[in-house]
Amino acid sequence: MILVSELRRYVKEKEEQLAGVKSSFVVVEKDGLVNYLNKLSNKDNQILIAVMPDARSSGNEDNVKMNNSLGFFFLEKTEYSESVQDKWLDIFERTQETAIEFTRMLIDEKIYGACDFNQYLDPQNMSIQPETGLAGCNGWSVEFFFNTPL
Repeated sequence: MILVSELRRYVKEKEEQLAGVKSSFVVVEKDGLVNYLNKLSNKDNQILIAVMPDARSSGNEDNVKMNNSLGFFFLEKTEYSESVQDKWLDIFERTQETAIEFTRMLIDEKIYGACDFNQYLDPQNMSIQPETGLAGCNGWSVEFFFNTPL
């Protein structure tokens, strides 16, 4: 199972490594994400948020695996009064670049033997999707699945 302490440390490391990201945090659930985003201003852009994973077991008592679903968001607070189509698309372009860079980092860490939870990444089961109007923020979400030991 992915430990909260590992996730918190990992998110802070990625905040430092991803040039576009100014701040990061971990939330327990998506409702907590919305509450936090409501407090932000566009000066806080770009934001990396991780939602704590849920995990379901598979296998048997001799070989229990946890199938973890873990989501990350790359968002920018948007001032809609100033929004025109090109500026709107610029937000999605910037956050998409960061989401793709992050995904590549995670895959590289799996390939080159990182010792974190990313060694259990299931690369055949990932998604990257646009997020619009999430507490006044826009960008991309990335979902990964990890098959970890209990």
